[in-house]
Amino acid sequence: NRPPYGSPIPDSSVNFSRIGTPSISGGAVAFAGSGGTNADDWQGGIYSNLGGTLKTVASLRTPVPGASGNFTYFDENSVTIRGNAVVFSATDADSKWGVYRSLGGAIERLVNADTPPPANPPGQAPNAPFGYFSDIDYKNGKLAFQSGSGIFVRNVNGSIVTVANAHTPIPSDHPDSFASNMWDVNLAGDDVIFKWATQWGVGLYRWNEATGIEAVVDRSAGAPGLGDVVTDLEGNLAFELGGAIYVDDLATLVWRLLGVGDVLAGKTVFAVDMGNQGLGGGRVAFKAYFDDGSAGLFLANPVG
Repeated sequence: NRPPYGSPIPDSSVNFSRIGTPSISGGAVAFAGSGGTNADDWQGGIYSNLGGTLKTVASLRTPVPGASGNFTYFDENSVTIRGNAVVFSATDADSKWGVYRSLGGAIERLVNADTPPPANPPGQAPNAPFGYFSDIDYKNGKLAFQSGSGIFVRNVNGSIVTVANAHTPIPSDHPDSFASNMWDVNLAGDDVIFKWATQWGVGLYRWNEATGIEAVVDRSAGAPGLGDVVTDLEGNLAFELGGAIYVDDLATLVWRLLGVGDVLAGKTVFAVDMGNQGLGGGRVAFKAYFDDGSAGLFLANPVG
């Protein structure tokens, strides 16, 4: 007999025993989950209550579009829901990674390990082949992702462009610096926001196809604790840095919202935590910890 771990998994006879981080959009939720007691009854997939009822978006029984066989694994940290679209990263029967979109009940492949990476200008090193897709973000039909040697954007028309790779010069950086890692990819309107690390530290950068790359937080400032980074559909940006929350609303320079040592609700702030979903419609949601040991949830409306 199977143990009653949690809620029933749709289209199966077993219950959830594991649920990944959820994504929320307009009151609907999407997430990766799994459950079962052995190899025969094990179930796993992507699930959403879009439309009001919890349903299976894709599972280990779902054929992979553009490939043979069914899905074999789902990355529980890559699930994103925006409007009526659910986007996720998964492997096919040949263990090749890809990013897929479910829209109106139909699943389509946006990009996978067989997709040719975009060509670079003459004289620049070519992009490495795509492999595992991490830190994906999807908004308004555009997909941003990290894979192979860098960060890329798949536009609404299906074209793929390079945001940055291991050979891209870092703006205003040390002449001897080299890119060691790029991650935490976010779409903000027409821009891509991402963290970029070298041996000198970690910075936060904004890319636009028309204007290129500029630093939001450079290496020297980002070294002492660049934390959560969140964006919204309007292109606004909020991030944690050095124990404080900062906001970039595109109309002004980056400015400090609140942080350690400030007084809020008559108490002194000890720490702040915005999480990875703490920005929407110009409002910033965050948890504040106080020096008397208490804590609370707050909503600020700095953009508007």
